[in-house]
Amino acid sequence: MDGTDETGAVIAQLPVERVVAIVAGRLGIGPAWTFPFRTGSLPADLLARRTSGSEAAADLPTATAEADPRLARFWAASWTVSSLRRPGKPNPIVVVRAAGQGFARVGRTEAGETVFTTDSPANVYRSVVRALLG
Repeated sequence: MDGTDETGAVIAQLPVERVVAIVAGRLGIGPAWTFPFRTGSLPADLLARRTSGSEAAADLPTATAEADPRLARFWAASWTVSSLRRPGKPNPIVVVRAAGQGFARVGRTEAGETVFTTDSPANVYRSVVRALLG
């Protein structure tokens, strides 16, 4: 099943290997260099606004942008946010693809801070396979 609340859903019957390939293509997974952010976590409310796709998405704080130019470029790019639900796991894996910048993963939130780290295309692909093949 694929789609959003706004566009509706599409349901089709395909072999699981084909579904993996379609999801990987939709996520834009391809070979790319991956360099880590200097910043390991962000305020939970700031990241929640940015991943929600809201028009009122907050800007990255100036001090953070100056200290971590790689994160600033990632933050400024257009985002696609995907949730991969794994069988038997209560929480989805949330993957962000920033156009022309690569991937990041949204992690756990503790004390008002949410882990936000770069993720390699290979790891994203592995997550897709695990979510679809169990």
